[in-house]
Amino acid sequence: MSVDLPTDIFKVIIGFLDLRDVYAIKLVCREFHDLTKTRALWSSLVRRYVLNQCLPIPGLRGKVLDQLSAPELEQCLCRALRLRRNWVSPLPAIVNRLTLPGIIPKTRIVSMHLIPNHERALLLSLSMQTSPTRKFTLQCWDIEARPPVRLAAYECNRFRGSAVNKESRNGERVIAVLDPHLHILSLDDKLTSEAQDGRFVTTAVFPDETNTIQLFSGSSLLCRGNNGTMHLLDIDSPNSRIHLQSPHQASPVLDVVITSEYILVLRSTHLEFYAITNHFPDNAPSVPTPNSPTAPTLHPLFIYQWQWRIDNAGMTIRRSVPGSTLRTPISILLRYGSYFPWAINILHHYDLQPNHNYIPDSPTTQTNLPFEFPPVLRETIGSPVRLHATSDMAIGSYGTAIWTDSHTEDFYGHADRGQRVAGRFSRRNLRPSGSVKVEREREGEGLGTGVPEEEDEEGEDVSDQVASAVATSVYVHQEEDSWVRIALDETEGRIFLGRDDGCIEVLEYI
Repeated sequence: MSVDLPTDIFKVIIGFLDLRDVYAIKLVCREFHDLTKTRALWSSLVRRYVLNQCLPIPGLRGKVLDQLSAPELEQCLCRALRLRRNWVSPLPAIVNRLTLPGIIPKTRIVSMHLIPNHERALLLSLSMQTSPTRKFTLQCWDIEARPPVRLAAYECNRFRGSAVNKESRNGERVIAVLDPHLHILSLDDKLTSEAQDGRFVTTAVFPDETNTIQLFSGSSLLCRGNNGTMHLLDIDSPNSRIHLQSPHQASPVLDVVITSEYILVLRSTHLEFYAITNHFPDNAPSVPTPNSPTAPTLHPLFIYQWQWRIDNAGMTIRRSVPGSTLRTPISILLRYGSYFPWAINILHHYDLQPNHNYIPDSPTTQTNLPFEFPPVLRETIGSPVRLHATSDMAIGSYGTAIWTDSHTEDFYGHADRGQRVAGRFSRRNLRPSGSVKVEREREGEGLGTGVPEEEDEEGEDVSDQVASAVATSVYVHQEEDSWVRIALDETEGRIFLGRDDGCIEVLEYI
């Protein structure tokens, strides 16, 4: 070294360098190379460039960052930045493309969902067979097996609806199915990629008069009765429930967000907010006990009417920086259904912004809501769909929105057929102070370098000016019209496309 300083001083100096400079200083001499191999350095870089930016870390699979070594942290950092660089590029490169075979002939994919909080990447698919009789089949796929294999299947002859558990743990209570009674299904602990075509395990059956399942989260089920009323029940205490009294019961429910504080119901015509904390204190159960004389009824504290009827939509709570106590926005992506062409051919991205004047210790009322109502129209996105064409969408908690549409003239020169999978990434509105903005990328490795930014702790203000936008990324396109469903694995950089022949295409971008 040309400068005679203690080793500890050099460690401190290296800790202030940008990522690009860290890789450059490794080439100076052996001692500098050894100093860049410390765990403290890579832990700091992961926090600056990944955690503080709310970037997903592919391949982590439940591992704790605090227990990883320096080489493992460096690998996590490189994979996260490489995925983000490819993911938000105009034409993301497909690293791997797989096809899950349509084992059952004459079927059509109805829905696809990832099983959360599992050590493996498992996909649940629901397919519909119309000939010779109408039948639904639920299948569980191991995506990480090469080739992917079907682990389990469940046939429904009197299918009336299903909901995947958003808070499932280790394959327990993964899905609720109406066939025709309410069945709670789990995965067998002995399921492996070698032991294929297993069965789902029925853990509970409720002979209840339920017409539709709207949401399954943890042990809570939000169901719709035959009379149109919704009720929230706990499958551990099925005799107790909460009724949701809505003035728009006939309007279909498209999506639901539920927490310990509130229930947000997205209908095709309205958005409804229900407060839970007013009825149950912190030391009380989330649902009334069976000994309660009457089941409580929740009335919406706020109702917002949409401009047109919604054809398709999705909601998600945006991810927050680890350790942050700030409430994050709720993103709503929707496509209106209307006789007017401009409504159908435009996606609308709304945000429910947190109310910084909300007092959690006080009762939740119309003047003390955790979010600012009505939702703010953040941007409109051009997404043309041909008449009678099929379109679908998905939105992720890290800021990615993807959809299928008919805008393929740029690729094939005609507009009578063809589909594309397009997307747009939106940065979060709330960022902690001292976050790092990735400005430039290292060629070939997807490694960025950042400059600290001084930002308000409460984040950015959302402008009243609505931005008109287009898709920033086109992930894939085809000259056919076979894609009917789309699903998103934002953490692992995967897109799932369900086809009208029962097959599923898996696109991997890292």
